[in-house]
Amino acid sequence: MKKISILSIIFILFITCAVADGFGNAKSLSLGDAYHSKVSGFHAVNWNSARLGLEETHLTFNLLHLDSRVYNNSISLGKYNETVGDSLSHSEKSDIYDNIPSSGFQLIGNTQACVPITSFSIGKIGFVVKQQNAGYFNLPKDLFHLLLFGNEIEQQFDFSDADVKIVSYIEPKVGFGTNLHPEKLLPFYENYYPPIYGGINVGYILGLGYAKVDQITSEFVVNNNGYASITNDITLKSAGIDTVGGDLEFNGKINGTGFRSDISLFSPINEKLSVGLTLRNLFGKIKWDGDCKLIHTELYSDTININTWDDSLVVDTTYSISSFEQDIPLEMHLSASYKLAPLQIFIDYIQGFEKSVFTSTKPKISLGAEWYANDWLPVRAGFGFGGLEGTHFSLGTGFEIGAFEFNWAGRHYTSPFYGSTGVGLAADLILKF
Repeated sequence: MKKISILSIIFILFITCAVADGFGNAKSLSLGDAYHSKVSGFHAVNWNSARLGLEETHLTFNLLHLDSRVYNNSISLGKYNETVGDSLSHSEKSDIYDNIPSSGFQLIGNTQACVPITSFSIGKIGFVVKQQNAGYFNLPKDLFHLLLFGNEIEQQFDFSDADVKIVSYIEPKVGFGTNLHPEKLLPFYENYYPPIYGGINVGYILGLGYAKVDQITSEFVVNNNGYASITNDITLKSAGIDTVGGDLEFNGKINGTGFRSDISLFSPINEKLSVGLTLRNLFGKIKWDGDCKLIHTELYSDTININTWDDSLVVDTTYSISSFEQDIPLEMHLSASYKLAPLQIFIDYIQGFEKSVFTSTKPKISLGAEWYANDWLPVRAGFGFGGLEGTHFSLGTGFEIGAFEFNWAGRHYTSPFYGSTGVGLAADLILKF
């Protein structure tokens, strides 16, 4: 078996649409996503709207915002380079297979862009429009055993752990932050405690498309008579997606609407220490009511081999269904920052309360640092682990020229350079006054 054929099956099928929900930018990427207590301007709408309360007359406008990441849980860049080209030896096949967790091969990524000019902040108010794709893909480990080693007679393979969840949407969001002045309610507070800022944002979601594996049974075994027995029964629940020539394509229309809101707190405890808290996705929900379908594919046979295969054996049936709702689970974000001039250190903790394309039940911890080598050149580095992304290492910088600020960042997943299982790149250009 040629090395490249195995990886082609994996990546060509999934890399073009494998994405995950996010609200990153070049600064947040470079700090390992430890950005909650540093964010400013219109980016605060997505991260921590309470920090908009620190602004008085500051204006920021988005001129460029690109953030793209792709990563997996099994195959490193080094392993990919080693296994593309020649034939695979048995030991090389075993190395690939052993690196895949029992839960299966997962490919995840993040692509997003904020619309230029329409994303801005004026003082304590911010407004952002972003187009977001979110998704989760899982390929069972049994599939890789079959691809790498073939099959033994009467050896049964179960692919029923395969899973796909996809959602695409546009979200205009407005945020506001202000000093809560707790001393007005608690007179003793003013002399003993730091100021507390509060913020809220509200997002209106325009759903473009949705797809989720609703039910799957998939098994394969080669019998001692030379014929294969296949059981394949898959039901995909979708909205706004057309099936064209066996492919899934978004129909380009608004097929659902939704809502979610965040509330945030931020407090500069003293000149060095600050802390923050955000509760995300309050009342989060999308109602899908456009082009809603159940796409059912089935194949049952005990007498299949290379000579008897025919496409007519696969039966595809599509049913129109009524509207349905998708919940956006709650997520908590805690953060702190500490200044040791010219160095500032950041730490963030994220906890989702349900597994979804938006959130993970695995907690994520991020650590970041920003050091100013001089007045105009910051060096940023970050590290994170947990959540959907796993372990990652980041580096970035930026500079300001007049009213323009440019930032860029890069990221490796699992380990830096050769052992990396994915990469992330981000760049943004901001106009601020």
